[in-house]
Parts: sequence; C-alpha cells; structure tokens
Amino acid sequence: MHNSRLILLLKSLSPGEMRQFLLFVESPVVNQQPRLLKFAQLLHRAYPGFSDPLLEKTSVHAWVYGEDTPFQAQALYDLSAQMLRLLEQFLAYEQFKSEPGATDLSLLRALSSHSAGAHFDRVYQRLLDTSMAGYDTHAAYYRFQAHQLADTLTSRLQNRGQHDHLARAADHLDMFYIASRLRISCELLNRHYIIKTGFDTGPTDALIVWLASADPALVNTPLIAIYVQVYRMLRWQEESVYQHLAQLLDAHATAFSRQEAYSLFAYAQNYCIKRINEGKQPYLEELFRLYQQLLDTGILLEEGMLAHEHYKNITTVALRLSRFEWVQTFLAQYKSRLHPDVQENAWTYNQSVLYFEQKQYREALKLLQQVVFTDIYYHLSAKSILLKVYYELQEDESLEYLIHAFRALLRRNQQISGFHTASHLNLIRFTVHLMRLREQKNKRKPAEWEARRDELSARLMAAKGVSNADWLRKKLAAL
Repeated sequence: MHNSRLILLLKSLSPGEMRQFLLFVESPVVNQQPRLLKFAQLLHRAYPGFSDPLLEKTSVHAWVYGEDTPFQAQALYDLSAQMLRLLEQFLAYEQFKSEPGATDLSLLRALSSHSAGAHFDRVYQRLLDTSMAGYDTHAAYYRFQAHQLADTLTSRLQNRGQHDHLARAADHLDMFYIASRLRISCELLNRHYIIKTGFDTGPTDALIVWLASADPALVNTPLIAIYVQVYRMLRWQEESVYQHLAQLLDAHATAFSRQEAYSLFAYAQNYCIKRINEGKQPYLEELFRLYQQLLDTGILLEEGMLAHEHYKNITTVALRLSRFEWVQTFLAQYKSRLHPDVQENAWTYNQSVLYFEQKQYREALKLLQQVVFTDIYYHLSAKSILLKVYYELQEDESLEYLIHAFRALLRRNQQISGFHTASHLNLIRFTVHLMRLREQKNKRKPAEWEARRDELSARLMAAKGVSNADWLRKKLAAL
C-alpha cells in the first residue's frame, strides 16, 4: 500500500490540504461510511512520509475492519479505490473553490434551470463585475457563458426583446477565441525557437493582418493588444514592438491574473536576455526594471513566497549593474519570503556573491565556510565562489585543495546533470591554467609567456559550456 496510487497522490498534498481532506471525508455530505473515515484518520496519522508500519495491508485491514475480521484483500482494494475517488473529488472541489468565476458560472446554470430570475440577475451581475476587473482569457470565457445563460433565461421568461445578451455573448466569444488563439500561438512559437518544434505560423499571421483592420473596440482591448505585441515580438523580433509591449505591460499588468501576467512578463524578459546575449547592454537595465516591476506588483510571488531561482536571478542581474546597495536591501527584505527548506542556503550564497562582487573576499569566504549546503546546485555555486575567492586572494595552496575536492564531488555525485558536471570541470580546468600562467609570469621569457597567454585565451574563446566564463576572461585579461 505504501506505493499505491492513493498514497502517491496523498504525498503531493501540503499539510493544510491534508487537514482539509480529513475534514472533507468527515462531512456526511460526501461520505457516510464510518470505515472510510477510520481509514482517512489512519492516513492523516501516517502523513507526510507514509512509512508507518500501520500502512501494511494487514494492519490497515485490522484498523478499519477490526482485528477479529479475517483479512480480505478485495475489501481493502475496494476501500482504497473509494478513498482515491474521494481524494479526486476533494482536489476538484478545492480547484473549483479557487476560481470565483467558475463557481458563479455553475451557480448561474443552476439558477437558470430553476428559472430563478431575481437570484440569477444578482449572481449574473456579480460575475460580470468580478470578471470585468481582469483581462485574462478565463474572464472573457466567463462573460461569454454568463451572457449566453442570461439569453437562455430571458427567452424562457419571454423577455427576449428586452436585452442584447446574445450579441454581447458573441462579442466576448470573439475576444475569448482570439486571445486564446494568440496566447497558444505565442507559446508554440516560443517552443519552436527553443526546441525546434514544427509550427505553421500562417493562420496566426493571417489573424494579425485581419486584426489590423478590425473593430478598434476589440483590437484595443488590453487582452488582445498585449498578445498581438507578444506574437509580433516573437515572430519578427522588432525592437519597436518590444517597446510597445513594455508600455502596455506597465499600464495593464495588474489587471491580469497573476499567472497570466507572469507569463506575459516572461516573454518580455526572454526578449531582453536574447538582446543582452547579442551584446546590447541597455537591455540589462531593462531586464532589471522588469524584475523590479514584478516585485512591486507582487506578480513574482506565489502565495506570498518568492522562488529561490528568482532570488538568485534578480541578484545576478542587479550585481551586473553594480547595484550593490539595492541588492543588500533586496536580500534582507525577501529572505523571509523564501521557502524554509532553501532559505539559509539561498541567502548565504547570494550574500556571498554580493561580497565577492564588492571585492570583500574575506567576508565572502567567512560566510561560505559557515554553511553546509544541502541543495547540490547551491553546493556547486558555492564551490565556484570559493574557487574564485581563493584565486583572487592568491591562496594557491587552499585553491589546490579545493580543486581536488571539487573534482571529486563532480565525478561521484549522481544527482548532478551532465551539463553542470562538464561546465564546472571546464571552470576548474581553466582556473588551473590561469593559476599556472600567473605563477610563470616572472619566470619565463616575456615572448614565451605571452604566447602561452594568447593560446589560453584562444582556447577559452572557443570553448563551449564553461561555468563563470566571463570571470575567467576578465582574469586572463588582467594578467
């Protein structure tokens, strides 16, 4: 039972969700079987590890049916199947509750079937007010459905001539379809560029052309206008289109759902990153501005928490702009918003990077030596910082020892991906060459030493997949 579908799904629940599930099973509305309740109480006790010996089949059977009842495998199988269905109903119900538009829409269907006109009008207006506050595709769908239901009810009550519900339903259907088509096309186009998937741009290109002469009331709706700019930016890579998109995001981002706004900003950020990689450094400042906007609006936070990847990426971008004071404030302000499992590692690593960029190498060293990194990728990043610190401080003996330990970690740890293993081994290899070149500077003839330096520079420029390549190039140039 420990690896059953039921247990695997229960393991995915948060502690709060597990408590709510027990309350769900306790409700006589959804469950009137005492045995299922006893089973749920046992599962709640075994959460989150579900390694309790009580979850052995014979133990579960005895707990639920009594120790005097002979073991019946089929009864236990049926019980687990019933519990799994209850769990699926619970998850569907929780998702349903999280979407006010979905709940109101279901209520409208029920009120329409009961011809409850007065109650229908109140809920209908509430749904419109709620959905009109946002621009996302779900809101357009809810408005389309609400107007369609209103038309059905008014027709049934013989008030057909008093309202224009059906025409409004058609308008919102257009908005829902066009926005959905553009949103999906943007993602397909994005994937086409990343993983080379096939994507026929013809139909969406034709839609873009049609929109250029369509009703301005439709085209200028933020939901449509923003996706048009995202598609054009991805399709034709026009900088003027990006500028227009940035203006629209500034004006309307907070009216989208958090998830949809996050996706829209991701397109803008990826465009900036591509331009930065092409050597257009002003886009680094723009990327930093986007991150600030995401923080200020709360779009980057999920249930009040900041992903540690964002914490690290924001720090990296700000440090490339030498915003040292800003980074210090940011790291302190958002530390408490990191997940407790990674909070100390994330803060320690990023604070050490800040010290390193400020050339406070001793402070970075002291901080890194105080923490045991449990996350393997933070461990790798910390080792990289230590390697650079020892090089900067010219502590060659410590550097030699670290290199030996770093290589051993990369070669024996099976959790590290092949890409990360190779890129960090390349970092070590070029750092060793740098260290040797620095040692030899006053021991070899200038012409011979310069030839070795130029050879190493050429090899570094030609190498692919080298971690901290920018730092290596700077150190080589400094020699």
